[in-house]
Amino acid sequence: MQNIKTFDFISKLGDAYFALYNTLCIIKQDKVKDHLVDTMTQGVDEMLLKYITNMDGTKVDNGWKNSDTFKTLKQLFIDRSASEIENYELIFLNQNLVMQCTIMEIFFLHILEVVFEKEPRVMLKLSKDKNITLEQVVELKTYNLIMDKFKCKIYDEFSKEGIKYKFDVYEKIGLDISEMFTFPLFIQEVQKEFKGYDLDKLIEVFQKRHDIVHKNVASLTSINELIKIKRYFEIIILSLSKITSVKYNIILDLQDTLIKVTQANKNTSKNNNPKYGIAPDVLCNPRKNNQ
Repeated sequence: MQNIKTFDFISKLGDAYFALYNTLCIIKQDKVKDHLVDTMTQGVDEMLLKYITNMDGTKVDNGWKNSDTFKTLKQLFIDRSASEIENYELIFLNQNLVMQCTIMEIFFLHILEVVFEKEPRVMLKLSKDKNITLEQVVELKTYNLIMDKFKCKIYDEFSKEGIKYKFDVYEKIGLDISEMFTFPLFIQEVQKEFKGYDLDKLIEVFQKRHDIVHKNVASLTSINELIKIKRYFEIIILSLSKITSVKYNIILDLQDTLIKVTQANKNTSKNNNPKYGIAPDVLCNPRKNNQ
């Protein structure tokens, strides 16, 4: 039985953010900037010699490279490249939001998948207009294939639709979304900081992603905006995971790992292992104990 990959998805958000953070730290170094400019201006000499002509229409020769005009034109390309590098932070920042939103969309689908695996009858609440034909039933032959066909129909529509639709689906399968956005799992300080970060706020964040992708708009202008959104996403992952876990009795990935480590502790402590009795290979490969 699949568990809810809560901390796996939180780790994915962290990986995406730190990839951005480390990249920005690197490109801000002067030596790196100089290297980037050199890379971006490769071939400028050849391009200018190829396309620039004399007043009489004849091609310029290699001696023209020593002229003030040539040097001025080349410097314009260098300055333009240096200016573009200054915009890298804005580009990377907004592309990172696109990545963070994609991770969240995959997580939202994951929640539906684990619920269907645990309670297939939940699909009856979503099966309207998703019926399959008798011909398809005959072709599919087995119960599992028929159920997979239904799941694919539901998953496809779920993935294509927006955030409002996704959370309407959660409501239909019995998840209390209104409670989720009160963030009851978190201390008062966190609840206060994210007060008003409800479903409409989540839809607003995904609209920013839409504007980046489809309108070439820089929706974010500072890394602090991204950090706040990332924290908001982490809170949603934890909250939605907990609600789903309680409703359908599905354990979280960290709980699963702790269970396996605890079992390993019991098994190995009998053999006079060190204080905590946790086998190193189990920590490196927590599934090994379950084989």
